[in-house]
Amino acid sequence: MIPKAVLNCTLYFNNIYKIYIYNNNNNYKKNIFKFILKSLLTKNTKYRVQMKKLTENNLQQSIVLWYNNIYCLKHNNPRGMIFSIPNGGTRNIREAMTFKATGLLKGVSDLIVIFPNNKLCFIELKLQKGIQSDEQKDFECRVSSLGFEYHLIRSLEDFITLTNFNQLCPNQ
Repeated sequence: MIPKAVLNCTLYFNNIYKIYIYNNNNNYKKNIFKFILKSLLTKNTKYRVQMKKLTENNLQQSIVLWYNNIYCLKHNNPRGMIFSIPNGGTRNIREAMTFKATGLLKGVSDLIVIFPNNKLCFIELKLQKGIQSDEQKDFECRVSSLGFEYHLIRSLEDFITLTNFNQLCPNQ
């Protein structure tokens, strides 16, 4: 069943589940916290809560969206940059050979962030129970030995804290 109206609200519940909230009676004036509470605690059919498992891809999307909306807009001077390296996924043998020949490196970080104060950070994303592969640990050592920052981030809140700290600290 497709809901009649979708509230523009996405929340992370303990950084594990992404909650989409639907309101089937088109009443947008309800307090969102009351709405969540009613949805979670009652079996009222006019409210529906759909729980979706948080993945590294969802985490990466939320981080990129947040950073772009805060530090990469045209009115920001200087503007920051955040980008990903498409390093994962399944590929056929021909694609894998082409990517390797053009510089694909196993273990490279998920995101690279260039802060407006000229700092460069390599960001590896893992969920709460995720661990780095041997290639990722090797990449971390190589980056750190070159004097760059490498961070293992497990939530949007961790990234926001890191970003706020790097915005306040001058380039060292």
